[in-house]
Amino acid sequence: MITSMLDKLSDFVKENWLKTVAGVIVSVATIITALWSIDEHYAKAADLEKVEKKIDVNQKGMALELQIQLNKQSIRDLQSKVEDIEAKEDVKKSDSVDQARKKRLLRQLDEIQRETNTLTRQKYDISK
Repeated sequence: MITSMLDKLSDFVKENWLKTVAGVIVSVATIITALWSIDEHYAKAADLEKVEKKIDVNQKGMALELQIQLNKQSIRDLQSKVEDIEAKEDVKKSDSVDQARKKRLLRQLDEIQRETNTLTRQKYDISK
């Protein structure tokens, strides 16, 4: 039975060799096109890594920007306190406690400004 089917098939191929070759070529082209479109349609691991890195960079940038803004607010608050002490100095109502407090505030102000500068550099470094 199988032999007779194979004989019929081989007779068909011999009689219609052009159609058979064309059918095989079309079938192979269809399979290759299907595989290519599936490959293009689905994301690859490298693509996902790129997206993850971009999200990570954006999150780090936002965290740095938030810290920079908080530092700038702290700088404004410290500057306001220093100005209050300087106003007391102008009217000769400051004492040694105010002077010590002013030195401490100026030291904190300097530290926060240095930290803000460092964060700003980091923010621009990660965005490159």
